[in-house]
Amino acid sequence: MRCELGYRLFYSEASIPRTDRDRLVVTALLLMIAWTVACGSQRRSVADDERALVELQQTLARAWVAGDRATIERIIASEWTSTGPDGSTTDRDRVLADVFDTGTHKIRRLRIEEVKARVFDDAAVVTGRTHGVGEFAGTAYDVVIRFTDTFVYRDGRWQAVASHASVAQTR
Repeated sequence: MRCELGYRLFYSEASIPRTDRDRLVVTALLLMIAWTVACGSQRRSVADDERALVELQQTLARAWVAGDRATIERIIASEWTSTGPDGSTTDRDRVLADVFDTGTHKIRRLRIEEVKARVFDDAAVVTGRTHGVGEFAGTAYDVVIRFTDTFVYRDGRWQAVASHASVAQTR
């Protein structure tokens, strides 16, 4: 009774015939439900994103060691920048050139541990520890670093946009 009274009061001065109003209301409700379902199905869970980001670190490590440039370029955004332990910065093009084009940087082994991901809507911060073995410009290295990677979610996937590394231990 209360709903019917509210309905009559709301539409009493409306110029739209009641049957047309009913169709309009039903159509609007169906559109709202369809929109809600569509948006809800596209929304990722934070736990799923965190697991995906932790695994993405392992995927990156395997790709660097295997020399899988396509995987690295898919995960690391074109505008990615990295700050090294000495405070110097570099970009994706320079790092890819050092590893793939000139061979200045040879990555022999990477072990990623203690990875934690924190998701903030379409951005995420991933921290962890890497033990890396390789050679840079003819000098061998065996180092443990702590890293922080910043990711954004776009075009249906996570991409790294910034990284920072601090030396935890040299061996």
